[in-house]
Order: sequence, then C-alpha cells, then structure tokens
Amino acid sequence: MKTEGETVDRLFIVLTLAFVAIQTSFLDNEHSLRQTFEQLNHWQQSIHSSLTAGKATSEQLSGSDYQPPSQDIPCGDLLKRYASSHPKLKFVSCQPGSPNGQAAVVATYEVRGDDSYEVEEFLVEHYGMGNLVWACCGWESQRFGSFTHKDITDANPHYNVLISMGASGEDYLDQGLGRSPVRFRVTVEIAEV
Repeated sequence: MKTEGETVDRLFIVLTLAFVAIQTSFLDNEHSLRQTFEQLNHWQQSIHSSLTAGKATSEQLSGSDYQPPSQDIPCGDLLKRYASSHPKLKFVSCQPGSPNGQAAVVATYEVRGDDSYEVEEFLVEHYGMGNLVWACCGWESQRFGSFTHKDITDANPHYNVLISMGASGEDYLDQGLGRSPVRFRVTVEIAEV
C-alpha cells in the first residue's frame, strides 16, 4: 500500500504533466483552455506549497479545497482607484474573473498609437513593466508591471496586480506606418498567485 507521501508525489507529477500538456496543446476553444489552465495552475501551486510545508492532504489533491478568487474587489478603473493612471490612457472596461480562475478582476484600457510611447514610458517608470518589443505580429511588453495596495492585499494577501501593454500591428508594419494608426491595449489584472 502506498503512503500518503507517495500518493502526493505521484499526483503532483500527474498534475505537472497535465499542466505542461495543456500549455503545449492547441484547442479550438481558447476560453475553455484558459479556464482549465488556470485551474491546473492553481492546484499545482497549492500542492507544491503544501508539499514543501509537508502538509498535503487527500482533500487538497482532489481539488475540494479550491476556492475561487474573492469577488470583493469591485470592477472599475483599477489604476485610478488603487494607483495612478496616465491622462492619455482611456479606461474601456472591467470584467470579473472566471469563477474557477486566478483573476479576480481584469480592467482594459486603450491608448492611441501616437501616444503609445509616452504611456509605455509611464508604465515602465511607475510600475516596472518591460519595454514593448515587436514579436511576430504585434507589440508586447517584455514583462508584467505591478504594484501593491493595502485594500487589495487586505481582500486577499495572495493577490498581485499585473500590468501589460500590447497591440496587433501586422497590417500597419508593412505599410511603414509604425505605431501611429495602431490602438494599444493595456490590461490590469488582479490575480491570486
């Protein structure tokens, strides 16, 4: 008979393999893939933390202890509410995270291509976001920016704020127009990590 420790080790390996398989798989339903990926990622992190603390239980491994992120972070202009925003950054929308995902809320902002350099510089300086680079078909930030706020960590000490910026620009690059005609999107996500 296997000990609980052996079972935990085997299940951790299975979850890790599933995690890798989902990362490398292509599915037609991107939303379903993201939800599954987020669920497996959460379970993997939870089990890894418990393993390193030496207290994984069979209930954790079954996922029965999983609680969706707290919904006590209201949607809205997250930069205005918890940090500072650039005047050329236009708030577009905010969506609550999926019930089984890590994101509590995701706010989306838009910036015109002509203003993208200025907003990029602001996000790099204020939040540590990586500079934008051209990758395949558009611009993307090299790394997430972030910030902390007492109200966010009071809601859940595992919440982090992730900031990214990007845009598709493939159509405009061929025409030599650079960033000017492109609409850039900035995403601010409060997620449990």
